Amino acid sequence: GEQIARLENLLEEENFRKVQERLESQGMPKGFSCVFHGCPGSGKTASLKALARKTKRDLFWVDLSSLKSKWVGESEKQVKQLFDTYRILVRTSERCPILAVNEADALFNKRISNPEQSVDQMNNAITDIILNELENLTGILIATTNLVGNMMGDRDNAMERRFLYKVEFKTPEEPVRTEIWKSKLSDLTDEDAATLARKFTFAGGSIDNIARKSTVDYVLSGSRPELDTLISWCEEESVSKKKNNCSRIGF
Repeated sequence: GEQIARLENLLEEENFRKVQERLESQGMPKGFSCVFHGCPGSGKTASLKALARKTKRDLFWVDLSSLKSKWVGESEKQVKQLFDTYRILVRTSERCPILAVNEADALFNKRISNPEQSVDQMNNAITDIILNELENLTGILIATTNLVGNMMGDRDNAMERRFLYKVEFKTPEEPVRTEIWKSKLSDLTDEDAATLARKFTFAGGSIDNIARKSTVDYVLSGSRPELDTLISWCEEESVSKKKNNCSRIGF
């Protein structure tokens, strides 16, 4: 919360311009790269959108799937084109937009030592481009990832150093989870909400899934699911979370 508040303060237009001018006058990079990391459903993307809304900035979303080309060499060109396009937006926009990279671990990778396969060489080439672009960034980039260990933690920590702000999104504590359950499923009793919060350490995204299932069930059956049914859905959700198994790295 404190880090997000600090970022919001920085990205208020008047503050942002003053800080950039000061950094530039001292010969320091004036761009800002941030990474939001944490398990799925912990609020990274929602916080990014809220930050843009509160600071009145447009979001320039990166579609990572469109950048992964089967032709070696094409992906590098597309990544360069992406940053070229963003540079133009920064230069021509009245208020600097945010370059938003969701699930950044799919593209922002640490370098592979002694690459032998062409795909590894391509990934290293992309990593080198991204490292250079982050170093020379003049705008605002915010990346989100569930798997920060895939992006950072190599021997020289080159990628890690490029991100000035690193914000970890943790699973909410039990009292907060209870309130989330009550807000998502208004028919829940306080006791049942507390039971679900105690049994399952879910973030908001997983609780959203259970709420959606509850809505579907209500439409199909005409009645609200019992606590046992909610618990069974939570157990199904837990299996998928275990398979996902977030990698974490401390900063």
